[in-house]
Amino acid sequence: MKVIRADLTQPLCGIDKETDEMLSMSVTHIIHCAGSIKFQLPLAEAAEANITSAQNVLELARRCLTLQCLVDTSTAYVVPHTSGPDFELVPLHLPATSLPEDILLGRTTESELLKLTSRPNTYAMTKCVAEQLMVERRGEVPMTIVRPSIISVSLSYPFLGWVDSHAAFAGLVAALGMGILRVIDGNSEARVDIVPVDKVAQTLLDGAFLTGKTVEDSRIVYAVATLKNSLDINTMSLNAAKYFRRKRSGPRPQLYDLGPRNWKFYFHDVLYHRLLIFMAWMYYGIRGDVKMRKRAETMASVIKGINRVFPYFMHHTFDFQPRMKLLKDMDMVDYLLLVCRGVEEHLLNKK
Repeated sequence: MKVIRADLTQPLCGIDKETDEMLSMSVTHIIHCAGSIKFQLPLAEAAEANITSAQNVLELARRCLTLQCLVDTSTAYVVPHTSGPDFELVPLHLPATSLPEDILLGRTTESELLKLTSRPNTYAMTKCVAEQLMVERRGEVPMTIVRPSIISVSLSYPFLGWVDSHAAFAGLVAALGMGILRVIDGNSEARVDIVPVDKVAQTLLDGAFLTGKTVEDSRIVYAVATLKNSLDINTMSLNAAKYFRRKRSGPRPQLYDLGPRNWKFYFHDVLYHRLLIFMAWMYYGIRGDVKMRKRAETMASVIKGINRVFPYFMHHTFDFQPRMKLLKDMDMVDYLLLVCRGVEEHLLNKK
Protein backbone atom coordinates (compact mmCIF):
# COMPACT_ATOMS: atom_id res chain seq x y z
CA MET A 1 0.00 0.00 0.00
CA LYS A 2 1.25 3.48 -0.84
CA VAL A 3 -0.23 6.80 0.27
CA ILE A 4 -0.05 9.53 -2.37
CA ARG A 5 -0.50 13.23 -1.70
CA ALA A 6 -3.07 14.80 -4.01
CA ASP A 7 -5.36 17.81 -4.42
CA LEU A 8 -8.63 16.86 -6.10
CA THR A 9 -9.41 20.48 -7.00
CA GLN A 10 -6.39 20.51 -9.36
CA PRO A 11 -6.19 18.93 -12.84
CA LEU A 12 -5.31 15.23 -12.60
CA CYS A 13 -5.72 15.67 -8.84
CA GLY A 14 -2.44 17.57 -8.52
CA ILE A 15 -0.35 14.40 -8.89
CA ASP A 16 3.18 14.73 -10.31
CA LYS A 17 4.08 13.21 -13.69
CA GLU A 18 6.06 10.29 -12.31
CA THR A 19 3.30 9.25 -9.91
CA ASP A 20 0.69 9.72 -12.63
CA GLU A 21 2.55 7.31 -14.89
CA MET A 22 2.82 4.77 -12.09
CA LEU A 23 -0.91 5.00 -11.33
CA SER A 24 -1.88 4.75 -15.00
CA MET A 25 -0.16 1.37 -15.20
CA SER A 26 -1.30 -0.11 -11.87
CA VAL A 27 -4.66 1.21 -10.66
CA THR A 28 -7.62 -1.12 -11.27
CA HIS A 29 -10.33 0.46 -9.06
CA ILE A 30 -11.03 4.01 -7.87
CA ILE A 31 -13.59 4.82 -5.15
CA HIS A 32 -14.20 8.56 -5.03
CA CYS A 33 -15.78 9.53 -1.71
CA ALA A 34 -14.12 12.89 -1.09
CA GLY A 35 -16.07 16.13 -1.18
CA SER A 36 -17.97 18.50 1.09
CA ILE A 37 -21.07 17.43 3.02
CA LYS A 38 -21.85 20.95 4.25
CA PHE A 39 -25.36 21.70 3.06
CA GLN A 40 -25.03 25.49 3.15
CA LEU A 41 -21.55 25.92 1.67
CA PRO A 42 -21.27 28.98 -0.64
CA LEU A 43 -22.03 27.99 -4.21
CA ALA A 44 -18.51 28.40 -5.65
CA GLU A 45 -16.94 26.42 -2.79
CA ALA A 46 -19.52 23.63 -3.08
CA ALA A 47 -18.95 23.46 -6.85
CA GLU A 48 -15.18 23.15 -6.40
CA ALA A 49 -15.55 20.47 -3.74
CA ASN A 50 -18.24 18.38 -5.40
CA ILE A 51 -18.15 19.10 -9.15
CA THR A 52 -14.56 20.07 -9.98
CA SER A 53 -13.08 17.33 -7.80
CA ALA A 54 -15.30 14.65 -9.38
CA GLN A 55 -14.32 15.76 -12.89
CA ASN A 56 -10.64 15.67 -12.00
CA VAL A 57 -11.00 12.15 -10.59
CA LEU A 58 -12.75 11.12 -13.81
CA GLU A 59 -9.85 12.48 -15.87
CA LEU A 60 -7.42 10.58 -13.66
CA ALA A 61 -9.49 7.41 -14.13
CA ARG A 62 -9.46 7.89 -17.90
CA ARG A 63 -5.64 7.65 -17.84
CA CYS A 64 -5.59 4.37 -15.90
CA LEU A 65 -5.02 1.71 -18.56
CA THR A 66 -6.03 -1.24 -16.36
CA LEU A 67 -9.03 0.43 -14.71
CA GLN A 68 -11.96 -1.91 -14.06
CA CYS A 69 -14.28 0.54 -12.32
CA LEU A 70 -14.63 4.08 -11.02
CA VAL A 71 -17.10 4.37 -8.12
CA ASP A 72 -18.45 7.86 -7.43
CA THR A 73 -20.19 8.72 -4.16
CA SER A 74 -23.21 10.95 -4.68
CA THR A 75 -26.27 11.37 -2.45
CA ALA A 76 -29.81 9.99 -2.51
CA TYR A 77 -31.03 13.57 -2.13
CA VAL A 78 -30.19 14.53 -5.69
CA VAL A 79 -33.76 13.34 -6.27
CA PRO A 80 -36.92 15.18 -5.20
CA HIS A 81 -38.90 13.71 -2.31
CA THR A 82 -41.28 12.07 -4.80
CA SER A 83 -38.46 9.84 -6.00
CA GLY A 84 -38.51 6.80 -8.24
CA PRO A 85 -36.32 3.82 -9.12
CA ASP A 86 -32.64 4.19 -8.36
CA PHE A 87 -31.44 3.72 -11.94
CA GLU A 88 -32.83 7.06 -13.12
CA LEU A 89 -30.45 9.92 -13.77
CA VAL A 90 -32.36 12.81 -12.21
CA PRO A 91 -33.39 15.62 -14.60
CA LEU A 92 -31.57 18.86 -13.84
CA HIS A 93 -33.75 21.11 -16.04
CA LEU A 94 -30.58 22.92 -17.17
CA PRO A 95 -27.67 21.86 -19.39
CA ALA A 96 -24.98 20.68 -16.99
CA THR A 97 -22.01 21.27 -19.31
CA SER A 98 -21.65 25.01 -18.79
CA LEU A 99 -22.75 25.18 -15.14
CA PRO A 100 -19.34 24.69 -13.44
CA GLU A 101 -17.79 27.56 -15.42
CA ASP A 102 -20.88 29.76 -14.91
CA ILE A 103 -20.67 29.15 -11.16
CA LEU A 104 -16.93 29.78 -10.82
CA LEU A 105 -17.10 32.94 -12.96
CA GLY A 106 -20.12 34.26 -11.10
CA ARG A 107 -22.44 34.24 -14.12
CA THR A 108 -25.21 32.70 -12.02
CA THR A 109 -26.21 33.18 -8.40
CA GLU A 110 -26.95 30.59 -5.75
CA SER A 111 -30.60 31.58 -5.37
CA GLU A 112 -31.19 31.52 -9.14
CA LEU A 113 -29.60 28.11 -9.55
CA LEU A 114 -31.40 26.50 -6.61
CA LYS A 115 -34.71 27.78 -7.94
CA LEU A 116 -34.04 26.66 -11.53
CA THR A 117 -32.84 23.19 -10.49
CA SER A 118 -35.45 22.71 -7.72
CA ARG A 119 -32.78 21.65 -5.21
CA PRO A 120 -32.89 22.53 -1.49
CA ASN A 121 -29.23 23.47 -0.97
CA THR A 122 -25.85 23.79 -2.68
CA TYR A 123 -24.83 20.29 -1.57
CA ALA A 124 -27.69 18.47 -3.33
CA MET A 125 -27.47 20.75 -6.35
CA THR A 126 -23.71 20.33 -6.92
CA LYS A 127 -23.96 16.56 -6.40
CA CYS A 128 -26.71 16.44 -9.03
CA VAL A 129 -24.59 18.43 -11.49
CA ALA A 130 -21.61 16.16 -10.76
CA GLU A 131 -23.69 13.06 -11.56
CA GLN A 132 -24.84 14.52 -14.87
CA LEU A 133 -21.32 15.42 -15.93
CA MET A 134 -19.80 12.12 -14.79
CA VAL A 135 -22.25 10.14 -16.95
CA GLU A 136 -22.09 12.60 -19.83
CA ARG A 137 -18.27 12.63 -19.99
CA ARG A 138 -17.32 9.15 -18.85
CA GLY A 139 -16.73 7.78 -22.35
CA GLU A 140 -15.37 4.25 -21.94
CA VAL A 141 -14.68 4.52 -18.21
CA PRO A 142 -16.62 1.77 -16.34
CA MET A 143 -18.58 3.57 -13.63
CA THR A 144 -20.94 3.04 -10.71
CA ILE A 145 -22.62 5.94 -8.88
CA VAL A 146 -23.67 5.22 -5.29
CA ARG A 147 -26.36 7.34 -3.60
CA PRO A 148 -26.38 7.09 0.22
CA SER A 149 -29.15 8.64 2.30
CA ILE A 150 -28.42 10.00 5.81
CA ILE A 151 -25.41 8.09 7.14
CA SER A 152 -25.14 7.17 10.82
CA VAL A 153 -23.46 4.74 13.24
CA SER A 154 -22.17 1.32 12.20
CA LEU A 155 -23.87 -2.03 12.70
CA SER A 156 -20.74 -4.18 12.63
CA TYR A 157 -17.58 -2.54 11.28
CA PRO A 158 -15.20 -1.39 12.60
CA PHE A 159 -17.37 -2.25 15.62
CA LEU A 160 -20.98 -1.97 16.79
CA GLY A 161 -22.09 1.63 17.26
CA TRP A 162 -19.00 3.34 15.86
CA VAL A 163 -19.28 7.03 14.93
CA ASP A 164 -16.60 9.72 14.81
CA SER A 165 -18.33 12.84 13.53
CA HIS A 166 -21.01 15.31 14.61
CA ALA A 167 -22.03 15.67 10.97
CA ALA A 168 -25.62 15.11 9.83
CA PHE A 169 -27.91 12.97 12.02
CA ALA A 170 -25.31 12.35 14.75
CA GLY A 171 -25.09 16.09 15.37
CA LEU A 172 -28.85 16.36 15.80
CA VAL A 173 -28.90 13.39 18.21
CA ALA A 174 -25.95 14.85 20.16
CA ALA A 175 -27.71 18.22 20.56
CA LEU A 176 -30.87 16.44 21.70
CA GLY A 177 -28.89 14.28 24.13
CA MET A 178 -27.15 17.30 25.64
CA GLY A 179 -30.54 18.86 26.34
CA ILE A 180 -29.88 21.95 24.22
CA LEU A 181 -32.14 21.09 21.25
CA ARG A 182 -35.74 21.37 22.39
CA VAL A 183 -37.58 22.67 19.33
CA ILE A 184 -37.24 21.11 15.86
CA ASP A 185 -38.59 22.50 12.61
CA GLY A 186 -40.16 19.37 11.17
CA ASN A 187 -43.26 17.38 10.38
CA SER A 188 -43.93 14.80 13.09
CA GLU A 189 -45.28 12.32 10.51
CA ALA A 190 -42.38 12.64 8.06
CA ARG A 191 -40.07 9.62 7.95
CA VAL A 192 -36.29 9.89 7.90
CA ASP A 193 -34.11 7.45 5.95
CA ILE A 194 -31.00 6.65 8.02
CA VAL A 195 -28.45 4.05 6.92
CA PRO A 196 -25.49 2.52 8.84
CA VAL A 197 -22.09 3.73 7.65
CA ASP A 198 -20.68 0.21 7.22
CA LYS A 199 -23.60 -0.70 4.94
CA VAL A 200 -22.72 2.30 2.78
CA ALA A 201 -19.07 1.25 2.72
CA GLN A 202 -20.08 -2.24 1.61
CA THR A 203 -22.24 -0.80 -1.16
CA LEU A 204 -19.28 1.25 -2.41
CA LEU A 205 -17.10 -1.86 -2.50
CA ASP A 206 -19.82 -3.92 -4.18
CA GLY A 207 -20.32 -1.10 -6.68
CA ALA A 208 -16.76 -1.56 -7.92
CA PHE A 209 -17.89 -4.84 -9.48
CA LEU A 210 -21.26 -3.65 -10.86
CA THR A 211 -20.40 -1.68 -13.97
CA GLY A 212 -22.08 -0.77 -17.21
CA LYS A 213 -20.46 -0.81 -20.64
CA THR A 214 -22.41 2.12 -22.10
CA VAL A 215 -23.71 5.43 -20.83
CA GLU A 216 -27.21 3.95 -20.70
CA ASP A 217 -25.96 1.00 -18.64
CA SER A 218 -23.91 2.99 -16.13
CA ARG A 219 -24.97 1.77 -12.72
CA ILE A 220 -26.66 4.05 -10.20
CA VAL A 221 -27.45 2.34 -6.91
CA TYR A 222 -28.93 3.52 -3.63
CA ALA A 223 -27.44 2.86 -0.20
CA VAL A 224 -30.58 3.53 1.83
CA ALA A 225 -32.81 2.09 4.53
CA THR A 226 -36.01 2.43 2.39
CA LEU A 227 -39.38 3.70 3.56
CA LYS A 228 -40.16 0.41 5.31
CA ASN A 229 -37.14 0.87 7.57
CA SER A 230 -37.57 4.58 8.27
CA LEU A 231 -38.89 6.10 11.50
CA ASP A 232 -41.22 9.07 11.69
CA ILE A 233 -39.89 12.22 13.35
CA ASN A 234 -42.19 11.86 16.36
CA THR A 235 -41.13 8.27 17.17
CA MET A 236 -37.49 9.09 16.56
CA SER A 237 -37.38 12.18 18.76
CA LEU A 238 -39.41 10.75 21.64
CA ASN A 239 -37.31 7.58 21.84
CA ALA A 240 -34.03 9.49 21.60
CA ALA A 241 -35.06 11.95 24.33
CA LYS A 242 -36.21 9.06 26.54
CA TYR A 243 -32.86 7.29 26.07
CA PHE A 244 -30.80 10.31 27.11
CA ARG A 245 -33.04 11.15 30.06
CA ARG A 246 -32.13 7.74 31.51
CA LYS A 247 -28.44 8.03 30.70
CA ARG A 248 -27.36 11.62 31.30
CA SER A 249 -27.33 14.17 34.08
CA GLY A 250 -27.47 17.91 33.45
CA PRO A 251 -30.07 19.63 31.25
CA ARG A 252 -33.05 17.33 30.81
CA PRO A 253 -33.48 16.18 27.18
CA GLN A 254 -36.99 17.19 26.21
CA LEU A 255 -38.71 18.19 22.97
CA TYR A 256 -41.41 20.83 23.27
CA ASP A 257 -42.23 21.40 19.59
CA LEU A 258 -41.75 19.36 16.40
CA GLY A 259 -42.97 22.07 14.04
CA PRO A 260 -44.21 23.20 11.66
CA ARG A 261 -42.71 26.70 11.68
CA ASN A 262 -45.71 28.69 12.90
CA TRP A 263 -46.30 31.11 15.78
CA LYS A 264 -46.13 28.29 18.34
CA PHE A 265 -42.80 27.15 16.93
CA TYR A 266 -41.34 30.66 17.20
CA PHE A 267 -42.73 31.08 20.72
CA HIS A 268 -41.16 27.80 21.87
CA ASP A 269 -37.93 28.60 20.04
CA VAL A 270 -37.64 31.87 21.96
CA LEU A 271 -38.70 30.34 25.28
CA TYR A 272 -36.65 27.13 25.24
CA HIS A 273 -33.71 28.14 23.04
CA ARG A 274 -32.97 31.82 22.66
CA LEU A 275 -34.01 33.02 26.13
CA LEU A 276 -32.23 30.24 28.03
CA ILE A 277 -29.03 30.62 26.03
CA PHE A 278 -29.13 34.41 26.36
CA MET A 279 -29.52 34.12 30.12
CA ALA A 280 -26.58 31.70 30.27
CA TRP A 281 -24.52 34.01 28.08
CA MET A 282 -25.27 37.00 30.34
CA TYR A 283 -24.60 35.01 33.53
CA TYR A 284 -21.19 33.77 32.41
CA GLY A 285 -20.35 37.22 31.08
CA ILE A 286 -21.01 38.75 34.51
CA ARG A 287 -18.87 36.06 36.11
CA GLY A 288 -16.11 36.62 33.57
CA ASP A 289 -16.15 32.98 32.49
CA VAL A 290 -15.01 33.38 28.89
CA LYS A 291 -14.96 29.63 28.20
CA MET A 292 -18.57 29.04 29.28
CA ARG A 293 -19.77 32.18 27.52
CA LYS A 294 -18.17 30.93 24.32
CA ARG A 295 -19.88 27.59 24.88
CA ALA A 296 -23.26 29.35 25.07
CA GLU A 297 -22.50 31.06 21.76
CA THR A 298 -21.61 27.68 20.24
CA MET A 299 -24.87 26.17 21.49
CA ALA A 300 -26.84 28.98 19.87
CA SER A 301 -24.99 28.44 16.59
CA VAL A 302 -25.61 24.65 16.68
CA ILE A 303 -29.34 25.04 17.28
CA LYS A 304 -29.68 27.69 14.59
CA GLY A 305 -27.76 25.50 12.15
CA ILE A 306 -29.90 22.41 12.81
CA ASN A 307 -33.15 24.29 12.24
CA ARG A 308 -31.74 25.93 9.13
CA VAL A 309 -30.25 22.83 7.49
CA PHE A 310 -32.52 19.93 8.49
CA PRO A 311 -36.10 21.14 7.75
CA TYR A 312 -36.01 19.88 4.14
CA PHE A 313 -35.27 16.37 5.41
CA MET A 314 -37.61 16.68 8.40
CA HIS A 315 -40.64 17.81 6.37
CA HIS A 316 -40.47 15.35 3.46
CA THR A 317 -40.75 11.58 3.31
CA PHE A 318 -38.50 10.02 0.66
CA ASP A 319 -39.66 6.76 -0.89
CA PHE A 320 -36.39 5.47 -2.34
CA GLN A 321 -36.83 2.29 -4.39
CA PRO A 322 -33.49 0.49 -4.73
CA ARG A 323 -33.05 -2.73 -6.66
CA MET A 324 -30.91 -4.17 -3.86
CA LYS A 325 -32.12 -4.05 -0.24
CA LEU A 326 -29.44 -3.23 2.35
CA LEU A 327 -31.57 -3.71 5.46
CA LYS A 328 -34.10 -6.52 5.75
CA ASP A 329 -36.70 -6.53 8.52
CA MET A 330 -34.54 -4.36 10.75
CA ASP A 331 -35.98 -2.99 14.01
CA MET A 332 -35.35 0.71 13.47
CA VAL A 333 -36.19 1.67 17.06
CA ASP A 334 -33.38 -0.64 18.16
CA TYR A 335 -31.10 0.96 15.58
CA LEU A 336 -32.06 4.44 16.78
CA LEU A 337 -31.10 3.44 20.33
CA LEU A 338 -27.80 2.15 18.94
CA VAL A 339 -27.28 5.56 17.33
CA CYS A 340 -27.94 7.20 20.70
CA ARG A 341 -25.50 4.87 22.41
CA GLY A 342 -22.83 5.48 19.79
CA VAL A 343 -23.26 9.25 20.02
CA GLU A 344 -23.14 9.09 23.82
CA GLU A 345 -20.01 6.93 23.98
CA HIS A 346 -18.00 8.35 21.09
CA LEU A 347 -19.13 11.98 20.76
CA LEU A 348 -20.39 13.01 24.18
CA ASN A 349 -17.71 11.03 26.02
CA LYS A 350 -20.20 9.34 28.33
CA LYS A 351 -19.71 5.64 29.09
